[in-house]
Amino acid sequence: MCSNPIPLHSATAADSAYTYWAMNPNATLTVNTGDDVDTAGDYAGYKVMLDIMDRTSAAGRLVVNIKENHDDPPVVFQKLIGPRYFYETISPGTAAT
Repeated sequence: MCSNPIPLHSATAADSAYTYWAMNPNATLTVNTGDDVDTAGDYAGYKVMLDIMDRTSAAGRLVVNIKENHDDPPVVFQKLIGPRYFYETISPGTAAT
């Protein structure tokens, strides 16, 4: 409660969080649990998020993004971030999804 507060946009908060964890020597992985953008198909919003992820990756931190409801239509998420669905084979006959 101050006389001239500075409103923080969600991108500013995300940038601050990613920067903090990128600088933390104990962090090896950043997981974004969804809603990379506030509005479906927001290419400008994805550009901001990709810039934040680039800086985090440049610091040597792996970034994993999970698609959420605001990341629809999935074609935009798939085009800019990654596959809509993915899996990794751990051993023959076993898969984690």
